[in-house]
Amino acid sequence: MGRLRRRPGRHADRRGRLHHRQDHHDRAAEAEFGTPTTGWTFTVAITGQDGYRADQAIPFTTNPGAYTLGLCPVGGTEAICSLSPIAVPEVMDTITSIGVSQDTELNPTLGPVVLQGVTVP
Repeated sequence: MGRLRRRPGRHADRRGRLHHRQDHHDRAAEAEFGTPTTGWTFTVAITGQDGYRADQAIPFTTNPGAYTLGLCPVGGTEAICSLSPIAVPEVMDTITSIGVSQDTELNPTLGPVVLQGVTVP
């Protein structure tokens, strides 16, 4: 029988069957939090990571830069372009409920941004 080559994130049991190391973490998370079911709500905020900043998030600027995320394209005339970059949430992506657009959910010109989350039916 040939030798098993190890790959990061995988291990073999005594019978040579490969398993993802994530299995252990999935079981630990399930033991800690349970199994998602009806009534659970998930709220997700995704941003860029910058390991050189104290908050670890890539900053937003009015226009995109080499190491920043832009609120608007150069020459943009949308209402959000007039806001200070520190006044907007540092969120690039989120999940929304059916019928709610990300543009609406993340738009600080409509009032305070509050992520609503998605509830499991």
